[in-house]
Amino acid sequence: MKKIHFVTFLGAMIITSCSKPDDTNASNYQSLSKKEVPKNVLDKLESAHFSTANAFLTMYEGKEVVAVEDMFLTFKEIHELAEEYDNSGDLQKHYRTSNLVNVSGNTRTLIVDVTGSGLGTLGNKALNRTINAYNNINSDLRFRRLRSGESANNIDIRVTVFAEQPNPITGSIVLGRSEGFPRGGNPAPSFGLNSIAIDILDIKRFELAQIMAHEIGHAIGFRHTDFATRESCTRGGNEGQAGVGAIYIDGSPTGADTTSLMQACAGGNTTSIFNRNDRRAIRKVY
Repeated sequence: MKKIHFVTFLGAMIITSCSKPDDTNASNYQSLSKKEVPKNVLDKLESAHFSTANAFLTMYEGKEVVAVEDMFLTFKEIHELAEEYDNSGDLQKHYRTSNLVNVSGNTRTLIVDVTGSGLGTLGNKALNRTINAYNNINSDLRFRRLRSGESANNIDIRVTVFAEQPNPITGSIVLGRSEGFPRGGNPAPSFGLNSIAIDILDIKRFELAQIMAHEIGHAIGFRHTDFATRESCTRGGNEGQAGVGAIYIDGSPTGADTTSLMQACAGGNTTSIFNRNDRRAIRKVY
């Protein structure tokens, strides 16, 4: 099994066509519109050590956002990120945001489901595996798919699809992007998966389940494990507080956790979606 990089796969530009796994069809999706990001916004991102070489302004879920690495960020979020950066400290552990999903009573169940079409059998089976992996942790936060006859308005975390080609210079390609972190006691409302990356990299079900689990991790309030160093990325740095905090989770490693699902650019196991530290961190928070 190939090593999953949650943000990009780096290497030579892939120019040959590949067979599409299951019934995934990238051609059903228009590429994200791309506009130039204002220089002052790029400066703020770079102050938090984001690589802006491939950043662009686009629309996602009806909002104007900047697509940078594995995030869709609004201008407001970028401004808050830049303001909070100096307070981040130099840490290297499992982290959560100051905003979490509210759990009333003993448990709370979140509905996660794919909207639209395009991931087909591959995406549906991968999402089922992701949900089962989260539920097997036995935290107070539970997950399920939308039930037959239930309104799509009930979905708490939408799984969307976008199409983005590899970078023509570096050959890197984004696998997925999160729409941020919890707000108002609810999870981030969605995350997107790149159908073109799934196609040309021949992403398998287990690998796609890992990617989905990583993005759900952000949606329920988990920062990158190596947020303060980004040592798993080609370019290191510190993501800063991002306006949402970076609170150390007691009991998590005080050093690098290279197999954590929540590494910034690479991580994950080859046999299970979460490692022991991931599971412990989720149970600690929820």
